[in-house]
Amino acid sequence: MTGTVHLLLSLLLHTDVKDSVEAILNIPSTTRRANVQGKVRNMLYSHRRKALFILFEENVTNSRVGVIDRNNNFKEYETQCNCTQTSTNVYDLAWMDTDETVAVLSDTLNHRILYSDVEVDLETFNRSTFYPFVGNAGVQNYIDGYGSSANFDMPENLASRRIDSMTYVIDGGGKRVRELHDDQLVKTLAGSIGAGTQDGMGTNAGFNELSDIAIPSGSSWYIYGFDLATTTPSKIRAIKLSDGEVTTVTTVDGSHLNQMATVLDFVDTPEFYISDTNSNRIIRVRSNGSQTNDFIGTSGQSGSDDGIGAEARFEEIGGITYEDDLGLFISDVG
Repeated sequence: MTGTVHLLLSLLLHTDVKDSVEAILNIPSTTRRANVQGKVRNMLYSHRRKALFILFEENVTNSRVGVIDRNNNFKEYETQCNCTQTSTNVYDLAWMDTDETVAVLSDTLNHRILYSDVEVDLETFNRSTFYPFVGNAGVQNYIDGYGSSANFDMPENLASRRIDSMTYVIDGGGKRVRELHDDQLVKTLAGSIGAGTQDGMGTNAGFNELSDIAIPSGSSWYIYGFDLATTTPSKIRAIKLSDGEVTTVTTVDGSHLNQMATVLDFVDTPEFYISDTNSNRIIRVRSNGSQTNDFIGTSGQSGSDDGIGAEARFEEIGGITYEDDLGLFISDVG
């Protein structure tokens, strides 16, 4: 299976004037592509290297890392874990520092967080080595603490606030958000098993199933989570980083929704872009509750055509991510 990573330059949504966002969509679409041999799980852009790090699935138990450089060349790296387990099921990756020298990775099936030192030249780098950072391989539990004394319960998506080297982790089947400090301290920020789906402070708040978290550009006060629901509208939840207070921002209609990117922050008014995999489209949701279902792609129509907004076609949207001054990266299988 081959995944194609699209960079939609027509969706350069970084602007100082909010009213200009709609006008940008009228610019003729320019699309850059690179082919990846595997199903893309998540992506991470490096401003220093002008390259996109790709996390893709080799098989059920193993993940691999590749890089798309500024010339759209894809290079796959040999990956290994400097630990007792030979297989890794890495779900997501994030930069821990502003210099982009250390990446943290969630090793979901082994219930731990790994790190990788990527202070290398892309031309000579041919191996990605993962090292244990926090949690214990094979120990599925929920304990705050330092290093190996902390336990995770299937950690998945990550989001980082690089100004203070803080990483946030979805854990417990989407029921909790945990803080990961650069000194290997793990603390629970919000959520608890059995807490329901209500708003509240810290562990008194509940999530149904957080599928993704993101910190919008220009903001460092809140993290936003996409809370999936099967029978009722899903929710976008705001989590205050200072005290873990959880509030519901708005609801989102749609089934088989997947990943979320938050891309705009006009006076703490972010916009959210959510991949609707089964409908082959990207949904835009604004914090005032307005929703544009066929913002990119059209529901029920598949293909690989480039185009503007709803004219574009996708086969099976995978990961999406946003980077300032570049726009949305969208991976598509086909």
